[in-house]
Amino acid sequence: VYLSSVYKIFFPVYYIIPSVESKLSFKLKKFAKMSPLHVILSLLLFSSVFGDRVILEPESRIPRGWRAIKKTSPETELELIIALKQQNMDFIEKNLLQISDPKNARYGQYLTRTELDQTTLPSTETSTRVKDWLQSNLKNGEKFEEKGAYIIAYVSTSTAESMLGCQFHNFFHLSGNSVARCSTPYTIPSEIAPHIDLIGGVSHFPKIHKRPLNPSNDERQPGLGVTPRLIRERYQVSGSGSQSTNLQAVAQFLDQFYSELDLQEFFALLFQESLGQVPTVVGNNTWYEPGTEASLDIEYIMSVGYRVPTWFYSTLGTHANQEPFLRWTVEVYQEKKIPYVISISYGDDEDSLTSTYMNRVNDEFKKLGNLGTSLLFASGDSGVGCNEGSNNFVPNFPASSPWVTAVGGTTTIGWFETGDEIVNYISGGGFSNVFSMPDYQQSAVKTYFQRAQGNLPNSTLYNSTGRAYPDVAALSAGFTIVVNLVPLPGVAGTSCAAPTFSGVVALLNDFLIGKSSPVLGFLNPWLYSTAVESPEGFFDVTNGCNFGDCPTNGFCATKGWDPATGIGSPKYDALVQILTKQRNLK
Repeated sequence: VYLSSVYKIFFPVYYIIPSVESKLSFKLKKFAKMSPLHVILSLLLFSSVFGDRVILEPESRIPRGWRAIKKTSPETELELIIALKQQNMDFIEKNLLQISDPKNARYGQYLTRTELDQTTLPSTETSTRVKDWLQSNLKNGEKFEEKGAYIIAYVSTSTAESMLGCQFHNFFHLSGNSVARCSTPYTIPSEIAPHIDLIGGVSHFPKIHKRPLNPSNDERQPGLGVTPRLIRERYQVSGSGSQSTNLQAVAQFLDQFYSELDLQEFFALLFQESLGQVPTVVGNNTWYEPGTEASLDIEYIMSVGYRVPTWFYSTLGTHANQEPFLRWTVEVYQEKKIPYVISISYGDDEDSLTSTYMNRVNDEFKKLGNLGTSLLFASGDSGVGCNEGSNNFVPNFPASSPWVTAVGGTTTIGWFETGDEIVNYISGGGFSNVFSMPDYQQSAVKTYFQRAQGNLPNSTLYNSTGRAYPDVAALSAGFTIVVNLVPLPGVAGTSCAAPTFSGVVALLNDFLIGKSSPVLGFLNPWLYSTAVESPEGFFDVTNGCNFGDCPTNGFCATKGWDPATGIGSPKYDALVQILTKQRNLK
């Protein structure tokens, strides 16, 4: 059984997945040409060297565009994010589905932080065993710290290689980005494996984003500029924050920062009502190096979600093997309070990640949902995506997670953003290849396929039974922001849509808190049921299609839910009336 596992899992990963041109990869290429008898004998020899160790992420691979240039220096300090095995995650999932279902008697009965910790934190045995293993490997000056369900270890490259049975190399991307990663899957002792889900900063490569700016060459995006005032008028947003206990946030990664000077100039130019409002920074913010992404997110969530207290999460990568998104999932629990709404414009191709990694991240999403937090992710800017080898569509994660709300993108017909909303062709959408379709959306997706018959991409290119996304949409083209004190028009992408929709959700929460009613929490079950029972709460987008880099069209909008704009964009005032009726509020 052991040899079979090694042959079926270990060998294909090393041989099929591209790796650096090392002696090991050369030997494995020769290994593939051996006869079956030679293979068995070689594996017997290999297993004696490999020892009693386990590969935690056998699917790990090096994505396209990354190339190993040199071996990482043995003295380079690395940050290993060890995700400890958590307890009772089956209960956490079941509980989340109950408290998020408007038809369930327990709807809105969120867990407290204490209840969540008592339910999910790793066992004492797990924590002790992993810390003992680390302690036995550390050298002088190396250390680790325990943070809830994670242990962060700061070790030299040589120590990490000894612990994980792999070699770190410095990988470079054509974009200029660099990162230290193992060139082959990592392993840990078999007696430790039951206590660890994965180790971050070892095999997962960051996604390199290409932000579409000034898309003037596209006839479908003729507008002169989207501003907060235009958004609030179009989405009938009459509310403003008044509850001190309410809280919204944006999360930033890959050295994205904002400048308070930019924020105040943005308010002065485009939304004077917010002048003087500033977010609370959680983490490190290098204000003199503002980025387009961070500026966009904070400027629009604070102007759409007007006067709602706001946090700016900044996850700064300070190690050669930085893994900022996973690090954020660690740090979010270090604060006494967690925002009710978090907008995140970040994602990776599903096929660049391991299922182990995605499942662990999903566990964190479920925990946040149990606390009453709404997680909204931009659905991506590559339409349906494309696998260059097979032409299959490539879903975007975390947008494809069943436990978050994915926000697609729209644009408008006509000048001055006065026409109807249509699909922004870059809007990420499709079907997960990893996660099955959740119950809350099955009826909506079934109706879509019935209505779209004859106007669908080739069914072999996507998984029609997978989790479908996006769930909702908002404007995503022609945004004007301020960066380095300079107004920048023409910003586009679903990164515009996510903070826009998030600001609307934050205001809905503000209304509910004022009525002593639970916040919305995990949105999807409520969104899909409301779209059927009270469709007047959304603008249904029925024209346009998203695209793909493959030689085929993507998915086109239809009446009701579709894989380009979900159930549509929000009508705030109508949703306030719907919630009032749904919850019998006075």
